[in-house]
Amino acid sequence: KPAAIFLSFAPIANQQDIEFFKWLGVEFTEDIENKLLQAGDEEIGHASVKVIKEIYSDIIGYIEKNNINVPISLNIEAIFLQNLELAAELIKSLKQK
Repeated sequence: KPAAIFLSFAPIANQQDIEFFKWLGVEFTEDIENKLLQAGDEEIGHASVKVIKEIYSDIIGYIEKNNINVPISLNIEAIFLQNLELAAELIKSLKQK
């Protein structure tokens, strides 16, 4: 029986979150970082939720397309209190999939 795979996601609320995540060792592709920064301070949180949903959908699509039988579990983090609402939004939207 295959081991479960945990996908861990954490939405960001602002540009400082990006810098903190980088400090933690998280690597952002140039495309994703640009997408987030172009959203602007007011919408960066929702843009991060959208990016995470796209990545999750791509992963699940690949698993299904290739008939990979492995249990998938999710870990959603709110690194800072300011990210709690975004994490709740993400959980709600991924739960519907």
